[in-house]
Amino acid sequence: MIDVVFYFQVHQPYRLRKWRPQDRIRKLDYFDQPLNRLVAERVAERCYLPMNRVLREAIERTDGEFRCAFSLSGTVIRQLRDQNAVGVVVAVNGEVVWADLFASTQLLQKYWPKLVRSYATEAVVTRAKSAEASTRQAQKFLDDLQGRHETSDTEPGVYRQSEITGNGFKVFELTSLLPKTGFSVHVAKMAE
Repeated sequence: MIDVVFYFQVHQPYRLRKWRPQDRIRKLDYFDQPLNRLVAERVAERCYLPMNRVLREAIERTDGEFRCAFSLSGTVIRQLRDQNAVGVVVAVNGEVVWADLFASTQLLQKYWPKLVRSYATEAVVTRAKSAEASTRQAQKFLDDLQGRHETSDTEPGVYRQSEITGNGFKVFELTSLLPKTGFSVHVAKMAE
């Protein structure tokens, strides 16, 4: 039997402000940010969420045999970055399976292409059957970092890499130890 994976692209273009010939432009702010946010919310409500429900039903009807993948365009990613996104939580077939948190939006943007490939691979091999993932599930997944076992590797004054093993998950944390830092550069959590 031949496997077919449906591939969906998510794109959200920027809307331009309406300018009249007599308007005096004081700064180069061409985009209508309030309209962009309103349209994104409406499209999510009227298109993305209903389509996700249809896809979830197809997954449930086929016992997880139906598969699909999503791609986010650069403008969607930039709009998320503009809202100061520093991480992503990934759900496959309604089950939260992965989270990546970074110290800055720039770091998230730099790693995004590699992360998307990892997420797509996870979607292909995961056969979870569940309801639609909620923000509550995502937050619960992020909040539970208490593990049974932790190992660390340190380069004094440079970084500390920790691996935490918990009930049904692993967490990898990279912490900067450079002078005047001491913050997490990247935290990755994966369901097992």
